[in-house]
Order: sequence, then C-alpha cells, then structure tokens
Amino acid sequence: MASPYSPLQREPREIRLLDIEPWTTDRTERIRLRVFPTELDKAGDYICLSYTWGMVAPLFPVVLNGIDFCVRENLYSALLRLRLPDKAVRIWIDAVCINQDIEERGFQVSLMRDVYRGATHVIAWIGEENGPGDKEAVDFVEKMFQVLLPLNSSPPEEQQFHLDTVLKWVRSITMHGIEGTPWLSLLGLISRPRFSRVWIVQEVVMAKHVLVQCGPHQVPWAHLFSCASFFSAKFHLIMSLVKSDIVRSGQFGFFSKQGPFVRLCAASKHIGKVGSLFLANQGIFTSLYDVLCYFRTFKATDERDRVYALLGLAESIQNIPRPLPTVLYHDDVGLVDILLNVHANDLKGGARLDFLPLAYGVEQRSRNPSWIPRLVFDNDDRQYIFTMPRQFRPLWNERGVTPYRADGLSTNIHASVDVKNRRLNVVGLVAGVVNQVSQIHSRGDWLKIPETFLIERPEYQHAARAKWAAQIGVTASEAKYRLLHNPRTSESVKAKLRLLHLPDSDLHQRFLGTLLMSGCDAGIQALSPESSLGDRDAQTKREWTPFQTRIAHTCHARRFFLCAEAGVGYEILQSTNFGLCASDTREGDKVVMLLGSITLHIIREIDTDDSGGPLYGWVGQAYVHNWMQGQLVDKVVDSAGTVIGQRIALV
Repeated sequence: MASPYSPLQREPREIRLLDIEPWTTDRTERIRLRVFPTELDKAGDYICLSYTWGMVAPLFPVVLNGIDFCVRENLYSALLRLRLPDKAVRIWIDAVCINQDIEERGFQVSLMRDVYRGATHVIAWIGEENGPGDKEAVDFVEKMFQVLLPLNSSPPEEQQFHLDTVLKWVRSITMHGIEGTPWLSLLGLISRPRFSRVWIVQEVVMAKHVLVQCGPHQVPWAHLFSCASFFSAKFHLIMSLVKSDIVRSGQFGFFSKQGPFVRLCAASKHIGKVGSLFLANQGIFTSLYDVLCYFRTFKATDERDRVYALLGLAESIQNIPRPLPTVLYHDDVGLVDILLNVHANDLKGGARLDFLPLAYGVEQRSRNPSWIPRLVFDNDDRQYIFTMPRQFRPLWNERGVTPYRADGLSTNIHASVDVKNRRLNVVGLVAGVVNQVSQIHSRGDWLKIPETFLIERPEYQHAARAKWAAQIGVTASEAKYRLLHNPRTSESVKAKLRLLHLPDSDLHQRFLGTLLMSGCDAGIQALSPESSLGDRDAQTKREWTPFQTRIAHTCHARRFFLCAEAGVGYEILQSTNFGLCASDTREGDKVVMLLGSITLHIIREIDTDDSGGPLYGWVGQAYVHNWMQGQLVDKVVDSAGTVIGQRIALV
C-alpha cells in the first residue's frame, strides 16, 4: 500500500506540517488532510495541537494525501472541531505529521521543543463537551480570573484587601453548599486526562500562547492557570471558609479524602506545576533528575516519555549538565536504561545523591537496581504509596540555616554510575551495624506513637514504644527532663533539678532529637521540643501539639533501631545508638554516611564483585541524631580535603 510520507532530512532539520482542508458541502463529509515536509526554521505560521491519544480502538477513516488513513477517536473529534468551511487550517499534529517508525519518531520527538516554540499558538484539546457543565466551568474560570485580577496585579501592601474581596466572592457562591455550584463543573473540566499527561508540560511551557478547548468552548491557559494556582495555594483557607455552609446543607462527604474539594485541589496542583511557574523557578533545578522528579506524578503511555517529554524543558535550563539523553524508542531500551544514563551524566556534572530516597530498594532488585529511583506510580502501586514514609529533608531553623546534614553538605561527592554493570559507586563510611529493630509503625499506630513520650500517665503509654524508650535509658528521668527544659518552669526549680543526677539526659536528647528533627517534610519546619512539650493546655485537652504531629508523621512506615558503631575494619564498638530506619531494615544491615547525601542510609551486602569485594543493595534512609551534623565527615575527608573514605558499590 502506498505511503503518504516521504523521508525527512536531518540537516537541515525537516518536519511535516498538515493542512486540514475545508469542507465543500457540509460538516459531515469525509475529512481531507494534506501533509508536506518543510524546514523547521522556515515553517511559517502554523498552530500545534496538544491532545491525549486515547484508546487504540475504534479508529476513524480520513484521507491523507489522497490515501486512506485512520486516526483515533479523540483526534478525529478535534479535527472535526478545527476544520473550517472557507479555508485550510495549517497545523502540526504528532500522530499524523510523524511517521511512527522507530528512527523517525526518535528524531522528530527531539525537535518537539522547537516545533511548539515556533507555533503561533497551541490548542490544548481536552475532548468533547460532556454536557452543560463544561460551558459553566469555562464561564466560571473567566469570571474567577476577573475577580483575581486585582489581587494578582496589586502591590504587596494591598493584597490582603483584594484577598478579602476574593474570599467574599467565593463565599457568596457556596453559601448553600457545593451542589449545583460551578465548583463541581470546574472539577469535571480540570480532571480531564490531558492535564495529567507529561507531554502537556513541554507543549504548554514552550508555546507563545495556549488555548484550552473543550468541544466548542475555549479558555486561555493563562486564565485557567491563574484560577487553579489560587485554589491550590488557598485550599485550606477556602475550605475553612465554606465548610460551615456545606456541612449545614448536609453535604459532609465533600471534605473526605476522595471528596470533590480534595480532588479539585489535586487537579489544580497538576495545572499549577505547568507553565510560567516552572520557568520562574528553574533555578531550583540542578540536574535532569530534579525535573523528572518534579513532574513524576504526570502520566505517560510509554514510560520512556517520562524522560523524553521533558528534554525540551531541560534544554532551557542552564544548570542542568549536558549532554542530555538521546531519544531512542528501540525495544531493548527501557526507562531504567535511560535513568542509568541520566544519573551518570548528572553525577558527572556535580549533582548530589538526592534521588536515593525514591529508590526501588533491595526488595525490588530482581527487576531493577536497588538505587534507581522509582518514577512510576500507578494503580498497581497503591500498597507501595500507602506504606511510603515521609522523606527526610534538611530542617530549617528560625535562623534560616540547615544544620542537620549527615555529610555536612560536603562537595567531595565522588559518585559515579557504572552503566554497563548498573552500579552506583559512592564514597562514604560504614558508621554502624544494626543489632535490633522494632516493629513497623503503620498509619493505624499514629495515635499511639506520641503517648509513649509525651503523656506521663502510664495508662496512656503504649508498651512497645515504652520498651524502646527504656532500652536507651530514657523513661526513668522523663518527667525531670521535661520540667528542666520547660520554659514555664521557674529558675529555682530548674536549679534544684540540675543538682539531681541525670545520667541519661544525653540519650534522651538523642531520642527526642531523632523524633523531632527527622521527617522534615511533615509540614512543620521549625520546632523546639521545649515549647511544644510545655503546651500544657493542649496536653490537658488531649489535643495534639505540633511536636506530636511531627512524631506521628515521622515514625509512619519506619522502624526504630539500635545500632553498634563500627570501626574501620567493621569491628563492633561498645557505643549504642538509637535511630529511625526504613521498614525493610534487618538486623545485620549497615548504617552508612555517603558523601553527597543529607541523610544516613541502610545498606545490605547481597553479592560480591569479580575481585571478591562486597556489593550492597540500598535498603532505605536512616536518621541517627548524633550523626546528623557532619560528625562523621572527618573520617571520610581529611584536613587537606583528600577523600579517605570507603568505596561502596550499590547494585
């Protein structure tokens, strides 16, 4: 069968453009398309279509360069909407303008950044309308944009006044609950699949102007972005404002985890991550992995597009090391193969080991290297997401500094990737050997965790946590310790308490420090245990203090552990340390400090290399309070800056 395509030249860079020819009698006649090659730099005026490919079947027939051709349903409906009665529409559409053989597909995908940048505008087609709610949603976005305009354009000193006006308007449309309001229509509009697909990121960011189209209705992307960003940023404020009205109307389910308000916030965050927000904050991206991780919640039909769809953006960011990966769609190239090269190049460019917290872990080593980060989260991973702990992050204190970094923010990283053997070679120190672990703390245990440490009445203590506190000698002097460090305790009482012998105060400090300072994305950035523990009103009312909340989040999906310090030859020393570790940790695993990582890690020896050296699997993050301020760095880097630490190979 004849092909509508002729080969494209790589130099000069050629693409194909498409003319949607006008109908001659009525809209029902067959769609006729004409595709032709042109130099990208001389393409002239054209538009781009951003859309979701959708299901493989059913297929719909069109005529392409006089030859029968089939397109998928979502594209067919877009072509019907875009076709005009009086003139051709010049457009670029990937499914038609790219011959989908492996070689051409890879070459053309590498040009897509410039294809979208060169278009006069982009139409983000999100599908046909599903009823009157879509028109209501579009009108609501335009109205909300006009209401937000004074707030977005006002100087800081006037913003509170305009914010109050916006919130008053929000309250006025939600006074009788959310049923029958435009909020539900807006949820239906921005929950369309297109907004959660990874390709839309590049297509929107690179474009001069974007129009979102649903059936016959259009709304500028900038207007939708403004509304979604406001709702996402002010979600809790809006929810508290309208909650009494919604509850009064008996609509209790709207604030549940799967309720409309929470889903509206999630959809708004997807939109908020795309567009000017990205380019305005591109300085935060120092590696290609940073970009991949930022957009990891977006979806892709071909998992390799999680990388390829973002290469155009990465080229726009000067901080990212070059060269970027080559686009290859060969069957023997998978997502993990691409990530091996991504991390190899990032580390050569001076990137740190910040990708390790999302690694697959040693339990997944049969399919992937244990240290490769997990970017794919779908329905099959619900259990993984449910048991996923909070990530350890640097803790910002009141002075704006982050003292808690296991490697002291050392620049002597010396990490590299052996792509052939799929290994991560790092430099660090085996600081300890795990000799005891607790049970895993699940979500169901959250209410029990604070009771061990913060409530003195024995009937409220949970035996398992009390046991762990007692093992490091904390429980006996807890009441004295709390009184001594309570700012409300008088100085005379404190003086008397200091006369008492408190042999375990240092251990208690480590114990509380580990719980308080770790889990730093738990939503509370700077806390002092003294002020939190001194909140007697909250304790009396059995309300959670911020300190208790942090402990609950920090311990979730982790174990407590005790470890003995290890000498240079891995001999066990007498000192015992308390910490938090990954749920997969076992007795005998090693606690390591790695140059280039802010936290400690648990590793497990699982194999040997050709020379008999140990090969380790990455188990998870760990936190030991008295090893988190760079105390181990001088054992890895000498005073002259020479790296003298251990070479560790992760597989």
